[in-house]
Amino acid sequence: MPFVFPSMSRRYGRLNSLQSLPRSRRIRPKQRERNIVAAILGMIAIATLATALAEPRWLYLHGLKCEYKYLGLYMFFSIGSESDPGMELCVTHEAVKIIRAIISLCFISIAVSLFAFILDTFGPTAYYLKLLRRHAVGNIIAVILCAAINGFCYWVTALLEANIKEHVNLKKAPTSLVEVKFDIGFYLVAGAGGLSVIVVATNMLRRYPICDENDDGGRDDWENEFTDLPPTFEASIQSLPAPPWENEFTDLPPTFEASIQSLPAPPAYTP
Repeated sequence: MPFVFPSMSRRYGRLNSLQSLPRSRRIRPKQRERNIVAAILGMIAIATLATALAEPRWLYLHGLKCEYKYLGLYMFFSIGSESDPGMELCVTHEAVKIIRAIISLCFISIAVSLFAFILDTFGPTAYYLKLLRRHAVGNIIAVILCAAINGFCYWVTALLEANIKEHVNLKKAPTSLVEVKFDIGFYLVAGAGGLSVIVVATNMLRRYPICDENDDGGRDDWENEFTDLPPTFEASIQSLPAPPWENEFTDLPPTFEASIQSLPAPPAYTP
């Protein structure tokens, strides 16, 4: 019997086996990377910022005939609130502009922290979203915004204190009694910024795999190319001419097999 290489259909039998594989073995869903600790801390930071917005005690005033002892951001939500008779002696127009900038930064910080919270909770598998979550970009922006809010608060206190010293009667009340202090709202924002720093640490110090856990070196992608082949594919493969090197082993002399069988057996294996 002449020695013959496997046929074309047998060499391409791998394609048929690929088509018969269940799809769950060929396509595996990517594993989500959730960070529950970061999500919990981010939720607390969001609640803290929202509480700070509604907090009536942001600044403490002393030394001026002002109807309000404490100032809060909620007093400046509506346009024209600084023109009220009781508010004219408390703040200046420049300070009101800065306070409204603080309100805007608080809302932006809440929105950015909420975006980071969603990423930590659901752990999306998209490349760019995963990159944003692993590097805690949203929480880093929230930290910067909280620092900017506290810096603007210090600016407002300096303006209000200068305004009080201009209008106070220095003979009756010395400048040492003029005070503008930070209050609860300021420290709530500082606490929210501190929580965001911890969230950044939990994301950036976490160990991530160099490659995806379901990465198989591209084997799944290669197999998927042969899953939806037309029915005539195998027939077209079988109709192809045999490669030239295959004929070299099909026209062997009749004595080839006998000569192979007459060869002596190999020696026994000795360790």
